Amino acid sequence: MPYSHTQPLQPSLSRAIDLEDDHIGRFRTWALRLRPFDMSLARILDLQADEMGDHKRMLLECTKARIKHFSPPNLHSSSGPGHC
Repeated sequence: MPYSHTQPLQPSLSRAIDLEDDHIGRFRTWALRLRPFDMSLARILDLQADEMGDHKRMLLECTKARIKHFSPPNLHSSSGPGHC
């Protein structure tokens, strides 16, 4: 059944979201600390944090799609949700 097959994916998605949060925090902290010394490097780190935020949003969308797809009415469906 697709539900039991993909069930382990949920903890992986949750962990990936947690890692993105951690990366966002680290990049923002580094940018803040380096801003007085090198504005261009701080800007690069801010942009990297923004990119991690985009990754987190994609992971959240994927998680929502999986939850919606595998909700009880579709529990026995044989098709998977999109690209997630």
